[in-house]
Amino acid sequence: MKTRKFIAVLSALLLLGMQNLPARALTLSEIPESGILSQEPPMPETFTIQTDTMTFEGYVGYDYVTLVKCDASLTSVEIPAEVTDPETGTVYPVSYISNEAFNDCTNLTEITINENQKKYTSIDGILCNADGTELIAYPLAKSTESIIIPDGIKTIGWYAFRHHPAKEIILPDSCTSVNSGAFGESLEKIHFGKSFRGFSNDAFLSCKNLKEITLSEGNASFIVEDNILYNKKKTILYLYPPQKPETSYTVPETVTEISSYALNNCEALEEITLPEGITSIRDNFNNCTNLKTLTIPEGVTHLSYAGNNCTNLETLYLPSTLTYVYNIFSRCGLKDVYFNNTQDYWYTMANVRSTAVLTYPAMHFSDDNDYIKLNENGIDYRVYPDKAVVMGCDKELTEIQIPEQVQNVPVTEIHSEAFRSHENLKSAELPETVTSIGNSAFYQSALEHVNLPENLTELGNSAFVGTNISEITIPDGITDLNGGMFYDCQNLKSVTLPEHLKTIGANAFFNCAIETITIPETVSCI
Repeated sequence: MKTRKFIAVLSALLLLGMQNLPARALTLSEIPESGILSQEPPMPETFTIQTDTMTFEGYVGYDYVTLVKCDASLTSVEIPAEVTDPETGTVYPVSYISNEAFNDCTNLTEITINENQKKYTSIDGILCNADGTELIAYPLAKSTESIIIPDGIKTIGWYAFRHHPAKEIILPDSCTSVNSGAFGESLEKIHFGKSFRGFSNDAFLSCKNLKEITLSEGNASFIVEDNILYNKKKTILYLYPPQKPETSYTVPETVTEISSYALNNCEALEEITLPEGITSIRDNFNNCTNLKTLTIPEGVTHLSYAGNNCTNLETLYLPSTLTYVYNIFSRCGLKDVYFNNTQDYWYTMANVRSTAVLTYPAMHFSDDNDYIKLNENGIDYRVYPDKAVVMGCDKELTEIQIPEQVQNVPVTEIHSEAFRSHENLKSAELPETVTSIGNSAFYQSALEHVNLPENLTELGNSAFVGTNISEITIPDGITDLNGGMFYDCQNLKSVTLPEHLKTIGANAFFNCAIETITIPETVSCI
């Protein structure tokens, strides 16, 4: 058999790090001697200019400054056109104003603009952009209960009312949009005008006390029914007031999308009924502290940042159609979680490790009655009529020898994550009947020795990441070595690859101790 030998430097470039380089291929002359490539250019140095009532910041080498803070005692403030650095005498134009510039100014009733300041204007003491169409900041001590936004304003800027104590805000018919974080906890009532067309998903994220939503007649984009905001066709649920007093809510059958943050902090809700037709749920059902049961309908494939801190949630039903889960249902009171699919399928989903439901004792799967659970000599199995699957072992074991059969059926698989993070397991002897080792099977365990059976045909992603093995022989049945297989195996010095290997995945041997490696002629992709 013909082979190619690569010295350590070339092996490192090909096997260990090519996927981390910029999209443009680098030549060897462009790689520094240290081998370390800078990921981001350093940020320029900053400087501060302090006046009696204001603080400005700028970047060295840039010809402008930003107003970042005003004195908390001010009742009125004028935005200057420029400011002089007392140390250098350099005059800088004031080109930007931070979203947080007025956060501490609880006595502020008026913001005015110097006549030479061309980037901003003031309308009735309110800070706006130059043409007066975007409201940037509203003084905290101006109109503290109810605010009527002047006609002509088209956009509410980022964080414009985030710290304002007003309980009611009435948007004019001229207003078409609202930016991120625009409103804060004090807001209880919001009125949208005739021309309003949309808002950033998190515009009302902090509005935990919102009770009432109203809308001008003739709005072409939205409707409000039972104090809930939908799009005109009623296919998108945009906003459910957190302080709505009802204990149950049935989302209309016409709804196929729930906008992010539409249903959060709804403390009164004990039951939410969702329709079929929804395929994705993001950033919803969080802090619904009285919710008792929830069914995610079939058809939903994506579920992320959902259901966290629902402290009274006891029962959860998850659909068989899920393909992605992330950061869901943590800090809940769950007693039973029913997943309408198999346990094997559960472990194939992206980011499944991040979901807190794994920690609850009563996780139910659709195939729970298809197998029996068995612990023999400290090793956990799932025994089916025709095979047995290794699920893990007792935490105190330092070595295991898996038999060819249990309960008269062959042991054919090591399940995904079977020995993940096992702190004591140093040696694993696998029988020749094993044909499959799942994803992350020995991930970051204390493993020092393992044999891979000759009949092995499947070797999952990241199976041996962070282990202490020093040598490994990949059997001939493996034709593709998946990404991250031996990532960070710092003691791994000797690797024997199979004769018919076709591909070596990204980071397969990253941060290993391999000095040389023989790559079969059949390998076409690294």
